[in-house]
Amino acid sequence: GGEGVDVCFDAAGVQIGVDSGLKAVTARGTFVNIALWGDRRPSLDMIDMVFCERKYMAGKSSGELNQHRINADSFEW
Repeated sequence: GGEGVDVCFDAAGVQIGVDSGLKAVTARGTFVNIALWGDRRPSLDMIDMVFCERKYMAGKSSGELNQHRINADSFEW
């Protein structure tokens, strides 16, 4: 994909974490969000997501983590 990481996990669920994580992900990379903070709703830069062909995945991490949702087998390497 280029410079950056292939997969980034965001466990903060706040705008600055989403922005930083998406900047760290390479083109055609995957951003995984597993947290939200209160009633805040971070936004995504959809133009950047589309032009860089980035993938977005989400899953809740409260209680026992649903490991199958973020298992490495879920990604195309």
